[in-house]
Amino acid sequence: MREHKVSLIEYWRGEAFRLMMFRQDLLGVRSLEGYTPCHRCIGHRSGRQADVFPHAAYSLVEVIAILVILGLLAAVAVPRVGQFTAQERLAAAANRIESDLKLAQRHARFGSASQTVQFNTTAHSYQLVGMTDPDRPSQAYIIRLNNPPYDALIVSVNFGGNATLVYDGYGQPNSNGSLTLAVGDYQRTLTFEGPNVQVVEPPDPIVE
Repeated sequence: MREHKVSLIEYWRGEAFRLMMFRQDLLGVRSLEGYTPCHRCIGHRSGRQADVFPHAAYSLVEVIAILVILGLLAAVAVPRVGQFTAQERLAAAANRIESDLKLAQRHARFGSASQTVQFNTTAHSYQLVGMTDPDRPSQAYIIRLNNPPYDALIVSVNFGGNATLVYDGYGQPNSNGSLTLAVGDYQRTLTFEGPNVQVVEPPDPIVE
């Protein structure tokens, strides 16, 4: 029984020494010298330094190598992230335009009256003339594509030589046309043929 108690005491002495050495290692302090812990727990190193947790510092060469690797990864990843973001914004803007044109078409058909959609390449916006915003009934139905979440620009729009598309009382457009959007260096073109809207895929980079 006494030998068992001595073994437990030695064990907890060793554990206490481990915690002390771990704390010193975290603080950057070298291990105590000349201390002989329990040989059953962490080994006996009489007369010399006992490093339970040896220091693992990085050399200057290793740090430089890591920085170079991180720089290469960033050079590859950042453009891809930018391209993905641009494509997502272009897709969102194109889907919003297509959805609103279908709404204008339905409004014209159900009301048996013409419905005008006016595009503005200067303000990068479009308006469903005479309709109110469903989320803000006191305001006109105007979508500004250069604002979040789209952050897109209207590069060009052409419906029979102008920027206005009119649906008659039967829901038929007065002209075919096209509209080009841009986000950064990427573009997406929407073509209008009759009541249908087609998106040109994939986004094309701008050629300067």
